[in-house]
Amino acid sequence: MGFQMSVMCIGILLLRHPIVQMFLSNPSSEIYHYSDLFLTIEAPFYFLLGLLAVYRTSIQSMQNGRAPFMACMIELVMRIAATVGLARIIGFTAVCIASPMAWFGACVLLIPCYYQMMKKLPFAE
Repeated sequence: MGFQMSVMCIGILLLRHPIVQMFLSNPSSEIYHYSDLFLTIEAPFYFLLGLLAVYRTSIQSMQNGRAPFMACMIELVMRIAATVGLARIIGFTAVCIASPMAWFGACVLLIPCYYQMMKKLPFAE
């Protein structure tokens, strides 16, 4: 998973402007400025999103819906805190770090939960 995430991150960073052009026909220099900042900050953290997807799905497949739900709530609270609370202090950068913060917060809950659940399985002894 690490290699693919690294390739994706590098691809996003190298192709920032063509990515923006896929969504906007005539992006201004200001749009490029903000999209460059957003993608440069967020892309390196896609590995967290990958971890989150793997652990959330694994936990759900073990019939635990409570932990993934709590992880979603953590993500929601952290995104709101970053955009509302931090935006007053660091401006647009708060919007850029909101998702990585939310992914990290959810992983902090889900990863230990996964290993705790694995220890309880009969074949884990």
